[in-house]
Amino acid sequence: MSDLFSKSIQIPDDILFQELSNGEIVFLNLDNESYYGLDNTGSIFWNELTSNNNIKTAYNNLLKQFDVTPQKLKKDLNSLLKDLKNNGIVNFT
Repeated sequence: MSDLFSKSIQIPDDILFQELSNGEIVFLNLDNESYYGLDNTGSIFWNELTSNNNIKTAYNNLLKQFDVTPQKLKKDLNSLLKDLKNNGIVNFT
């Protein structure tokens, strides 16, 4: 994960997403016609990842928002990033 900290995420053109009124976010991958969803916590992670210049800044902001150890947050963020990448929702630049 640490090597990703200097990177940012890029959303491919074939990904559509919408934040729902309950705070969740749903994604549609037009390339493979699959859906993916994030719960409220995942949505907070997503908003930080997409509104910051790099993953490290998002990580630091998330550390301030959650009562969690840095190691636990790194693990959770790494897991989310892996899922998003494996589902074609993000690329790293």
